[in-house]
Amino acid sequence: LAANKGCVVVALVDGTPIFSWQLTSVLRTRYGQQTLEGMIGEALIEKEAKKSGIVITPDDLKAKQDEILSSLGTEVSLSDFLKFQGMSESDFHKQLSVQLTVERLLTKDLTITEKDIDNFIATNRALLVSTDAAHLREEAKKTIISNTVSEQIQSWFTQLRKDAKVVKFL
Repeated sequence: LAANKGCVVVALVDGTPIFSWQLTSVLRTRYGQQTLEGMIGEALIEKEAKKSGIVITPDDLKAKQDEILSSLGTEVSLSDFLKFQGMSESDFHKQLSVQLTVERLLTKDLTITEKDIDNFIATNRALLVSTDAAHLREEAKKTIISNTVSEQIQSWFTQLRKDAKVVKFL
């Protein structure tokens, strides 16, 4: 019983137990619908990715992770970042995977020309932080992709959810 103490009793408050089933009940009541909707969304995105042949590799995740960490400064480690966010490395990689998948789904037919990049830099130079030409162009391209995803995600996901047959029991 001592080895499995968290399975039945999750806490003692001045000797009064709080049981696992009580915690589960409160969590389902407070966060159940929101968590379930998130899980349904992830399942729909995974299904759409498979249908479109989109695969996120460990190298893709590492590159995105490095991009995020570098944007935070040189003093921030992954463990510090995750501790601050209150998440595990597994959860973080799952979020990155979903984010990259959505980005690829929404931009798979997007063509960004050199002229598009030039125009973006000309009209948005004050928003870009890079100073050398190559990094400036890459930053502009990433921003164009990000803007495209932001503009399309709500209507795309709404349609994806509408077209899916989802039966909930919670």
